[in-house]
Amino acid sequence: MKTITLFLLIILLSSYSYKITCDTSTLYGKWLLVDTYDEGDVDIDTLVNMKIFSHTGASITYLRGDMLKNDNGNYTTTEYYTLDRGKCLIQCIGLTSLVQRFFYIKHLDDQYLIGLERGKIYFYEKEE
Repeated sequence: MKTITLFLLIILLSSYSYKITCDTSTLYGKWLLVDTYDEGDVDIDTLVNMKIFSHTGASITYLRGDMLKNDNGNYTTTEYYTLDRGKCLIQCIGLTSLVQRFFYIKHLDDQYLIGLERGKIYFYEKEE
């Protein structure tokens, strides 16, 4: 019985689509995708230099799939997470696999939206 159950579970998981589809209009309005990078090509320092985070004071030292670690060494997999006294909001909107999550990082002033999914970084700007 356990073998049959395991076999059915494997079939179910293999047919599961790992690509998540996200309607960004549900996240505080409509957003336009402007660029996509591989995760290794853009680091947090680059984001700061691009003025994505500089005026918020947000600081992230570790960022990967299902874990976020701030300068205080805290990890989280919760749905909402704020950095530096609530100036930057990170919202998890769904699962991309059993262990990875898709994160949007959004300014509270609605300037930028950044999506992180399975080694890719997606940059969005507010649609006028």
